[in-house]
Amino acid sequence: MEYVLYLSLLLIDSIFGFYYYKRLNIAFQLLVQLIFITFLFESLSELLIRVRLINTNFPFYHVLQDIQLLYSGVIYFHLNKSFGGKVWFIIPSTIFLTFVLIGISSIYQPYVEFPTFGSLILSLFIIVHSLFLYFKMMITPSDVPIFKQGTFWLNSANFFFYSVTFLAFGYFTYVQEQNDQTPQWVTFLVKASNFMFYTLYGLSMFYSTQLARHGKH
Repeated sequence: MEYVLYLSLLLIDSIFGFYYYKRLNIAFQLLVQLIFITFLFESLSELLIRVRLINTNFPFYHVLQDIQLLYSGVIYFHLNKSFGGKVWFIIPSTIFLTFVLIGISSIYQPYVEFPTFGSLILSLFIIVHSLFLYFKMMITPSDVPIFKQGTFWLNSANFFFYSVTFLAFGYFTYVQEQNDQTPQWVTFLVKASNFMFYTLYGLSMFYSTQLARHGKH
């Protein structure tokens, strides 16, 4: 039931995003694409598990995290670009880290295992960019209240979710090394943060469409 609700939230975000697609700037259009790709990956992997063609969705997560890193890098490039300043370094670093993730999946942590180390790198990457964007927003104030800015909610969703992910999987890695069992609270925390993550994504798209309707960004 939890997984159905999770997929439903992804689908609702996707439908809303595509319905207002032309109102969104390029960063939010990319976000809509990423949410829909995530929905397709999650749905397909769950379907293949249910019909017993595969035993685990771990290989899907290896590929999905590479896609998430690429999309997130380009999204942050456009978000930061809208506040001015030099942001060219974001794209090369994104491409480099994507190859790092592929290397980890191919050599160190194979596709039959959950991509813990890749998740840690992805999380740290997005946390750093979230903090940088917060800084840019502070030094470039807008006349739009911050809680009505789509960019603020998108960035806050990322910062919250990937901070939780970094802490949870960092702890998970430690537990694995101790040959212990992952506590139930870790699983609950990750699930709850997922629901909050995509709820805030939906909120960010809503406010972005409102600003676009009034001719603001």
